[in-house]
Amino acid sequence: PGQPAIPPETFQTYACFYLNNLPRLATRVEHVEALRKSVRELAIRGALTRRCPGDRSVEELLLQVSSAQRSAVAEGAIKATSAHAVDFDGSELASLPNGWRYVTLGQLLILGPQNGVSPPKMDGTSGVRAITLTATTSGVFDASAVKFVQGPIAPNSSFWLKNGDLLFQRGNTRDYVGMAAIYDGPDDFAIYPDLMMKVRIHPEVDLRFVHLCAISPLGRSYLSSRATGAQKTMPKINQSTLRSLPVPLTSPEEQSRIVAKVDELMALCDDLETAIRTQSETSQRLLDAAIREALADHQLALEVA
Repeated sequence: PGQPAIPPETFQTYACFYLNNLPRLATRVEHVEALRKSVRELAIRGALTRRCPGDRSVEELLLQVSSAQRSAVAEGAIKATSAHAVDFDGSELASLPNGWRYVTLGQLLILGPQNGVSPPKMDGTSGVRAITLTATTSGVFDASAVKFVQGPIAPNSSFWLKNGDLLFQRGNTRDYVGMAAIYDGPDDFAIYPDLMMKVRIHPEVDLRFVHLCAISPLGRSYLSSRATGAQKTMPKINQSTLRSLPVPLTSPEEQSRIVAKVDELMALCDDLETAIRTQSETSQRLLDAAIREALADHQLALEVA
């Protein structure tokens, strides 16, 4: 939010130069996280992939989601307000490629948002397992960040985590409030705390793509800037704010391609960080070649002289 609208064609030109010169743009370890953020930004603005013939339209996808949401509303899994479309001010959000459109997170939900619960802590390893806030702070779920709390929690309670739940930090410092991670553990492994909210995304929408949007510069800025509260050290977001999170949506097929491309580039960023740490010129040259190869299969790759 707040950034000037750059035409998608111009933005892709910038992205082309940036990605192909990625190794030379990061010369210190602290640069690598900035590169990771840039990759996420490029991804959710359609600069890493292109639409393919046969891809479904966003409108088709939203019709499927809307049908499921009517059932979810009837069952009380989501609020009726979740499915309402929101008109975004184009001056506040970056322009998108043809075939994309902005929706809200609420328009993609079949469950939640729902706050967690925080029973008193217990000593030792007895009681009910509960994840801590640290479990999602990095943006990747950490199964080791658990404690034991007083029970019982009913077996059918909605506080038990299910594989594929998307967790958001309801309260934390300004840098981390709203941070999201996908719970990828077994069903009913643990409950989640009151300082988190969970949602569940319609299965036709790529969960990892939505997570990518949530932890992108767009998502992080949106949630962090809207956190409020009396405690400056622990601002909070509410369910309404989370439902209104803007998601730049494309076809399900392109969502999957974007996630795969981001995985590939993030792995290269990891390699780049290793190369910087070892100060290996050979590793740097090999990484440069690997990035060019990774980008050679779509329009962003530059011709190698």
